[in-house]
Amino acid sequence: MAATGAVVESWMYFLKKDPKYDVERIYELRRQKPTAEVPRTNMLLEKVEGVQIHDVRGQECSFGTTGFFLLDMDTKLAAKDFNERNKVVGTFLPQLADAIKAKLNASRVQIFDYSLRKRDQAFPVSSGGPYNYRQPSCLAHIDATPGDIARLRHVLNKADAEKVSNVRCQFVNAWKPLRGPARDWPLALCDLRSVDPETDLKICDLVAPEGVSETASVHHAPTQRWCYVRDQMPTETWVFMQADSNGTTGVPHASFPHPDASEADHLRESIEVRMLVFYEERNEPRSG
Repeated sequence: MAATGAVVESWMYFLKKDPKYDVERIYELRRQKPTAEVPRTNMLLEKVEGVQIHDVRGQECSFGTTGFFLLDMDTKLAAKDFNERNKVVGTFLPQLADAIKAKLNASRVQIFDYSLRKRDQAFPVSSGGPYNYRQPSCLAHIDATPGDIARLRHVLNKADAEKVSNVRCQFVNAWKPLRGPARDWPLALCDLRSVDPETDLKICDLVAPEGVSETASVHHAPTQRWCYVRDQMPTETWVFMQADSNGTTGVPHASFPHPDASEADHLRESIEVRMLVFYEERNEPRSG
């Protein structure tokens, strides 16, 4: 069994490097039917074995340097409570927003989306049919881009579009397991300092009926430093930056099969929350 601070090796999927991406924009269709002329996506993926993932429990992780930090917060909600939307929206999300607002010295936190994931026992082998819940994502990615923040904050704040356009804004994710310790498909985050936006990232258009949004696909690089916390508990929430209106790119992330996981461990259950974090002129983001 790996010791605290140890490095484990596992696999993830990454965007394969291909010359076509120098002239062709990456895209993925969402809730739209592909055709022979326009397939669902033009992404070419590669499975990378032997990715080193560092256990950073007890080590300093700063929002202002690594791009993520671990928030200690006990919601007093049991795992089953997260199946009830009124408890998530009425109890968990306000508590999370208040904690992040205080931790980051923000003027406002605007949560706009959350999702539950519950791993099917067959995953990552396809069952051939739809899953009841979203499954862990083993593809390294970033949920937003600095360029997409302007669109999103206007969409979410139409009445105050002019006001929010002049305020610094960050797209932030929060992730935590619903059962612990989380040994089954934990979340890995890539230290921002080890990511080269010019060579490691490619913008991807998500094309949906309601419009186009941007994410970032990730090429693997041996210089990337991937991190996780061993035996993460439901009272521990990852908070990680996905994009900043000042032009800073976000933290690549993906789930991975932990080599020490066993059939005795809980199948992965988690919640991920997405939000915009605003900073008035008098507020400067804290490191977290």
